[in-house]
Amino acid sequence: MNHISIAHRCMLTGSALLAVAATLATPAQASAGTATAPSETQSVDDGLSMADIVVTARRMEENIQTTPVAVTALGSGQLSQLQVTNQADLQRSAPGLVAQRGAPATSGFVYLSIRGQGNLNPGVTNDTAVGVYLDGVYIPRPSQGVVELEDIRRIEVLRGPQGTLFGRNTTGGALNMLTNDPDGTLSATVRAEYGNYDYWSGGAIVNVPLKGDELALRAVYKHSQHDGYVYNRFLNVDQNNSESDSGRIKLRFAPADSVISVLLSADYSHMTDKGVGNALAYYNPNGSPALPFSTAAIFAGFAPYVQNRNDYYASYGKGFANFSTYGAGRRPYDRLNAYGGSLTINVDLDNFAFKSISGYRYSKNIGIIDLDASPIDLIATETSFESRQISQEFQLSGNWGDRFNYIGGIYYSHETGVEFSNFATFAFLTPPGLSSRTALNDADVKNDSTGLYGQGYYDLTDRLRLAAGLRWTWDYRQVVIKNLAQVGLPGTTPIPAPASSTGFNCVNPNVTGNVTAAGICKLVRNANFNYPAYTLGLDFKVSDALFVYAKTSRASKSGGFNVRQGSENAPAFDPERAEDVELGIKYNHPSGLLRANLAGFHTWTKGVQRSILTVDPVTNNSTSYIVPAGNTRIYGGELELFVNPVQGLVLNGNVSYIHARYQAGTFTEQRPNGAGGFITVDRSGEPVSQVPEWQFAVGATYTVPVGPGRLALHADYAWIGDTYTNPFTASPGASAAALAFNDLANKLSKTPAYGLLNGRVGYTMDNGLELFVFGRNLTDKKYITNTFASLVGSLGVATNYPGDPRTYGVGLRFTFGK
Repeated sequence: MNHISIAHRCMLTGSALLAVAATLATPAQASAGTATAPSETQSVDDGLSMADIVVTARRMEENIQTTPVAVTALGSGQLSQLQVTNQADLQRSAPGLVAQRGAPATSGFVYLSIRGQGNLNPGVTNDTAVGVYLDGVYIPRPSQGVVELEDIRRIEVLRGPQGTLFGRNTTGGALNMLTNDPDGTLSATVRAEYGNYDYWSGGAIVNVPLKGDELALRAVYKHSQHDGYVYNRFLNVDQNNSESDSGRIKLRFAPADSVISVLLSADYSHMTDKGVGNALAYYNPNGSPALPFSTAAIFAGFAPYVQNRNDYYASYGKGFANFSTYGAGRRPYDRLNAYGGSLTINVDLDNFAFKSISGYRYSKNIGIIDLDASPIDLIATETSFESRQISQEFQLSGNWGDRFNYIGGIYYSHETGVEFSNFATFAFLTPPGLSSRTALNDADVKNDSTGLYGQGYYDLTDRLRLAAGLRWTWDYRQVVIKNLAQVGLPGTTPIPAPASSTGFNCVNPNVTGNVTAAGICKLVRNANFNYPAYTLGLDFKVSDALFVYAKTSRASKSGGFNVRQGSENAPAFDPERAEDVELGIKYNHPSGLLRANLAGFHTWTKGVQRSILTVDPVTNNSTSYIVPAGNTRIYGGELELFVNPVQGLVLNGNVSYIHARYQAGTFTEQRPNGAGGFITVDRSGEPVSQVPEWQFAVGATYTVPVGPGRLALHADYAWIGDTYTNPFTASPGASAAALAFNDLANKLSKTPAYGLLNGRVGYTMDNGLELFVFGRNLTDKKYITNTFASLVGSLGVATNYPGDPRTYGVGLRFTFGK
């Protein structure tokens, strides 16, 4: 390694930790904690108290204040007060977490990033940097990010590399979502809401004991819909609308006289809309730089469609043009179907426990988007990602004596999928040529992963604990690429193209031997990867109120293949690897007045996987694919505060600072020099994507008894700094005009900072009835959630994805039973 060794880093951070601990130490009355939660702790329930919180961030129940990792836990009450209905809303709730929506894909995607580790490529061939888990089962694709969350017991946001314990290696962190299990109490909840934009939502939760506490059933259903926030003036339809249905059923069997318990779960989600509403932010007055002739006259027609403050929520994209081939006159739309299930078996014996988690996940999302957001036929695409995954995990945990606890296991997953995009670029060209036809990216994907892991915790003293874990992962990746230059024709059909191309409709790099007798393109590529992950840490319980820890860890996310046009010749990209050092301090005032958690970290990432925009030289179609983007060095800190100054009032806040830079000279790109050769461009000076330097949130909840119930007043404000999506570096020797245009392109690839104010007022009666009013973006802030800037060497346009305007409404909830 080219930085401080693992052992040296542990010694440095451990020494700093013990020095702080010695300074702050007071007599301790309890040990640092073991694998079981303290007897008087409780799970996060209403978000209104300063009670202790139980989390499972290390695959076992622990008090969050004595868990030596940076984790944010949100219970059902907090999720309700914060109006968290999907993964995107979590950005307002946890420091260092970025959740971007809106992209050149379908509206169901949420791109998560934690501590600067993210991924803006939604493809089936590329893993996420933040793992998402539902009741212990890994969800492999980001396509379910806006699926409605209902009957959630707790969400845990784990920050930093997660390599040893969770199902898959992830370099940024993990999102652990836990739903409520059935219990032995007959209960039910019904809920209904109505608001502006004709929003309405309703749902029900039913818990039925079938045989006392031994056998119970829990069923959940939710429907939600609203009109569009963006008006497409060309098509006369509202976009960014949504209509969704979701449900879940769980069956729990736990005989009183048995050491075995069984939990069976199944869930389903369906979502549809009339397309992502995007807005044209800028167009190049000189036309597209990707074409060998001027299109300035055509691009002049973009002028009426540029976004402005007085017409902020307007779009003009019409979808696909009237082609004689597939895709004639089709409007934007989105559709998502996702479902899955799990079977969890627990066997609890005297000194150890065995757990089996069997999972199945399926998702398919498909949609059309007009990427230039204008009625001029520049670029439109229909994209689909389909994934089927089965997974199996076996865990063994327990204790050996009074001081040593352990957990270990084996994990396996098998995923098959399809990734395709049917797209048309420069369709305004006449007469129709190759570049004005619909082309196709099409690939079958297979992803296998096997992991073997173990982690142990040893109490060196009653207050000092050592943790160490190791995991090894073996990945297999296969793709079958079937790309076409024109939809609907066999791969052997001659197609006019530049001399550098194959001249056939099949755009695979080697036509001979990769086209079947029927003219079907079929390029098979496969690769194997294996890599270790580890964690090593010390934690010290200074007193009942103060807990400190230091740890170092390493994790990776798998390598794979690009499958889009223009990347067929590219070698497999290697796994991305992150190593970090983290120092944390957790303080919980004995009186309940204050809870404060502080974490500082330093992360080194090697082989960053980054998507770049480019133009396929064969088809002249815009495309994007993953390239190795060098190494990054990221450091920063996070602070979470909860203050209870008077009875009934809870103040909360969090803030994060992240400094992210590419290491000089590690991110380079080879570009044509115009004379038949290539030139090396150093891109290490670019901002790291998906990394705001500053981010904070503050909130207040005041609960007071009023009549036969209680009144809860809540408000929160969340702010996120500037965030880049696809910055670019000009080639050496570029003219002053080219450099100025490059600066403009980078400005347009930036999502400017914004802050949102939300609020909720609810009155809950003793009979279980709650009446409430709510509002989001109360100041009606105009902001964007993402950008698509394709200016330099490509399409010549930039578009924005507007965030939701002010929304508000009323609702009621009635619960009987527990």
